[in-house]
Amino acid sequence: MMKIYTWYAMLQVAIMKLGYRCRAKAIVFTDRRVRVIHEILTCIKLIKFYAWEQNFEKSVGTWLCLKIRSLDNEFTIVIARAIV
Repeated sequence: MMKIYTWYAMLQVAIMKLGYRCRAKAIVFTDRRVRVIHEILTCIKLIKFYAWEQNFEKSVGTWLCLKIRSLDNEFTIVIARAIV
């Protein structure tokens, strides 16, 4: 019985480490997206004057997609933890 608890604890630790790595990746994408949005908000008049809205929209959209993919991986790990 003790072997089962030990195995279970080791499995939980491995899953938690995997979840931590995925969350760390999501944080990087979030930081980059926030920087781009901050740049947009500080330079909004200049962006509108030169009609750069589409370029900045693509930039923000790219970082948002990467973050969503990363969070999707993290959600899968959370489900795996709940099952185990």
